[in-house]
Amino acid sequence: GTARVVFMIDNEKVLKLAKNKKGLAQNEVEVTYSEDNYIDDVIAKIYDKEENNLWLEMELATKLTPSKFKSITGFNWKDYQKAIHNYGITASGKVYRLEPLDEKIMEQMWDDKFVYSMFNFIGSYEVPTGDLVRTSSYGVVKRDGQDTVVLIDYGLTNDVYDSYYS
Repeated sequence: GTARVVFMIDNEKVLKLAKNKKGLAQNEVEVTYSEDNYIDDVIAKIYDKEENNLWLEMELATKLTPSKFKSITGFNWKDYQKAIHNYGITASGKVYRLEPLDEKIMEQMWDDKFVYSMFNFIGSYEVPTGDLVRTSSYGVVKRDGQDTVVLIDYGLTNDVYDSYYS
């Protein structure tokens, strides 16, 4: 990305190295969020960090594809994108066009632990949803022996965006 470079350390961890102030800010956010047990289930774990946020060691995740997403969650990736987009708009109070999404699917998503946790993450942390509708922001890790979808790139907040990207 424009702010950080990622290196594989071993079969369990990657190193995220900040390239600039944007990267430092994103590393700081990820370190802070990783300390919140409330969102443990939906974010990649952080194992170690440099005190000034120059780098962090994060849980290694494999690439998420739409088909892998469906096999793990049971939801179509495009439906999930619409749900995240719509929830982000609703949570922000901004007036944008909502994506059409079947009400039954949306009800099922509200009942799903992962999707519900993502909605809570968006609403509680005021996270912009632009990156959250890209498969590249997610990865697959093993949790309790099961493939689990987690966010691997969650350092972009509205604050970071306003400070470094707008």
